[in-house]
Amino acid sequence: MKKKKLEEEISRYFSEMEKKPPISDETFEEDRVLARIRENIAYKEKSSYRRSRWIRIAASMAIFFALGLAWYIGRQFETTTFETVSFAEHPILPGNQSAILTLADGSKINLDSLGEGSFTTADGIEVIVDKDGNISYQHRHNVELTTPKLHRIETPKSAQYALQLPDGTKVWLNSLSQIKYPIEFVGPQRKVELVGEAYFEVVHNPKQPFIVVTAQQEVNVLGTSFNVFAYPSEPEQTTLIEGSVKVSCGNNELMLIPGQQAYTSIDGFLSMKTVDTSTFTAWKDGDFSFQDTPIKEIMNQLSRWYDVDVVYQDAPDNLRLSGMVSRSKQLDTVIDVLEMTGKVKFSLEINQQTKERRIKVKSL
Repeated sequence: MKKKKLEEEISRYFSEMEKKPPISDETFEEDRVLARIRENIAYKEKSSYRRSRWIRIAASMAIFFALGLAWYIGRQFETTTFETVSFAEHPILPGNQSAILTLADGSKINLDSLGEGSFTTADGIEVIVDKDGNISYQHRHNVELTTPKLHRIETPKSAQYALQLPDGTKVWLNSLSQIKYPIEFVGPQRKVELVGEAYFEVVHNPKQPFIVVTAQQEVNVLGTSFNVFAYPSEPEQTTLIEGSVKVSCGNNELMLIPGQQAYTSIDGFLSMKTVDTSTFTAWKDGDFSFQDTPIKEIMNQLSRWYDVDVVYQDAPDNLRLSGMVSRSKQLDTVIDVLEMTGKVKFSLEINQQTKERRIKVKSL
């Protein structure tokens, strides 16, 4: 590379010399000429490096300035687009009965748009929708399933749903939850997968145990009633109402009796405690029940049921509230009940451009 540059400079030097008056052989010194050419090359390389270095510095400064400007504009936009409004002028309605059914072939059915009736899947399973929108399954006995086909029911925010599994087990799904299950239970066990929260009333079958699998727990039962809380990024809870269950987490196992709860922390530690089960099953019966409940757990429930975001202003993590109110009420009624504790104040903010809604929480 250096040799090529030297040859180019020598060629350029003699081209320039040809434009000048001729010089005698005595005045031409080859060594001095080559030294001067090498100096020119070194000077140009140094200048090029300096220019390249300053270009890189300038580009970095431009990127830093652009990021800073974007952050500042974003902050300004955030603080100016949400405005405080009254709950009375902007009522927020409760959730309803709604869900999406995903069939084994991947096709999706909006269950709240079906109405009362039934349809048969390609595998010969009849899906029945009652007048309240709940679904159940009826197997056509002349159809043999060698490989279980899986269905999935998922509820969005501000919705819940009830269904009956092919074995007769009843399941209530809370908002923002999903359950995956076979359309016929074959083999030595009945296994379903859950994300979110569900209440189960399991049909007794000692020859075919019922198993609920979540991200951290595995609940093994024969016939019983229990509630499983398994939302992502929240501690998992299995609360036993009737019967008995075995809860596993990794290599740890717990046997529960009615009134006990298996609790798995975010880091995977399994423990057990005695609880008032009504607090953890009230949602299935249409109520919110808070008993010395942490504020963030309360607001997570309200966020899922009323489809609102939550922001905290001076609300400590150890703030706990109590109260009970129907889930059929508008959000402002629930807010009033919580504010009666005298510990907290809520305000409603709306982004008029995007129509986003959020609740601001401030402790008193």
